Amino acid sequence: MWEGAWYTPDHETYQTRNLEYAFFNGVYRFDGFFGGLPRYVEQNKRGDPFRSTLPAEIVYCQSMGRWVFRHKNIIKNKSTKFQDDEECMWLARSQETVEFDLTSVNSGWKFWTGIIEAGTIEMECSECQRDSDCHWQGVCLDKACQCDKAQGFTGMHCSHEPACSQLRDDYGNGFDLAKLEDTTFVSYERNIYFQTVRGNNSESWDMGWGQKPNNGNDNVGDKSGGDFFGNYSSSKTLALVYSGNRWFGVPQNTSTDVFWKFNEEFHSFWSEFFSESGFILSEITKESSPIGVDFSRVIMTSVTKGNEYGPYGRLKPMAVFPGDGFFHCAVAKDEAAVSTSTVADNY
Repeated sequence: MWEGAWYTPDHETYQTRNLEYAFFNGVYRFDGFFGGLPRYVEQNKRGDPFRSTLPAEIVYCQSMGRWVFRHKNIIKNKSTKFQDDEECMWLARSQETVEFDLTSVNSGWKFWTGIIEAGTIEMECSECQRDSDCHWQGVCLDKACQCDKAQGFTGMHCSHEPACSQLRDDYGNGFDLAKLEDTTFVSYERNIYFQTVRGNNSESWDMGWGQKPNNGNDNVGDKSGGDFFGNYSSSKTLALVYSGNRWFGVPQNTSTDVFWKFNEEFHSFWSEFFSESGFILSEITKESSPIGVDFSRVIMTSVTKGNEYGPYGRLKPMAVFPGDGFFHCAVAKDEAAVSTSTVADNY
């Protein structure tokens, strides 16, 4: 992580924000050539092109003889203009290489975190060649995995297990798969969950996302038709979102317009919703769901935001014992797998 990374919307004004490089994980698609080698452009976290968000890119920098990861609005030095930098404005760079195939350049990467630090990066081709590339949970058609809807596996290579349709946390809050009309919301190949039932745990209330509605009904919204945008008595609900290397639980506005934008334009770095109070985060994980993963509550105050507590502030473990996890599937195993036809069609 680069704490206090410089970013600029117009290269005239500058701000700082913590940059966790895993926030830029996801799909990068071929988009022409740069420096004589392929240029790869970041896609939204469903795997489609961004509509308005400016994406990052991975290109070959001829002046350095290295592949570089960069973003035009994130800079190492305020005095350097993007078009004038001889090192191609790298934020991460490979070892020197003339390799044409980017997936063969997985070692020797360095990242800028205020200093140059060694790190790891994993890349693979998203195209399949045979059914085994789809983990035998789908078939390979036209170099793309078509996941078996009946099995419920999802992801670009059908590698994510069927999602539990309903979660319950240790505070008694309930969460359903995020869905609006016929679209299942996905981030970094993982399903998103929205809070639909409020628990009555006092610590949950203190966090601002467990308070009961004024009418005394513990249902967050009208779930008719599988949607969650009905009779809210609060303007926010908690969203469980995977963000590249962790699960986050963050308060989100409940209007449908906000959720459509959230679905298409969500990005863990640019959304900057981790500055809100009441959010939680998991340990670093690659799990397909938040079930069984340990979480911590983020206690954000002016006192706990200093270097003493790290970039996310003071963290309070939410499980009684490490390894217990905080979220659990609330339905029987044979009922946990749900139809994910929209997700499967989009990967």
